[in-house]
Amino acid sequence: MTERRVTLADPAGLHARQAARVVRLASLYDARLTICHAKRAADARSLLELLALGVGPGTEITLLAEGPDADVALAALALDLASDPGEAGAEPGAAPSSTRDR
Repeated sequence: MTERRVTLADPAGLHARQAARVVRLASLYDARLTICHAKRAADARSLLELLALGVGPGTEITLLAEGPDADVALAALALDLASDPGEAGAEPGAAPSSTRDR
């Protein structure tokens, strides 16, 4: 299992739009992805679980990944969550390719 810590950059925290983007990204990869915060865990493919975490802006979260695409999926999620969507040049949801695309 691969793990990475990320500080959430979006000034609104993990809100519905960003959580939906995470769900879309997670579905692109052949990996089990989990987001952990405050001793709670959520499947990255579940919008309701992600929103229930109640992650605010500037909060450090832990991303866990397991499976053939674990490393690339983790990199994509970390990039998306650590990017402020208001920053110039930021492309939320732009993901590295998975083994599914090959």
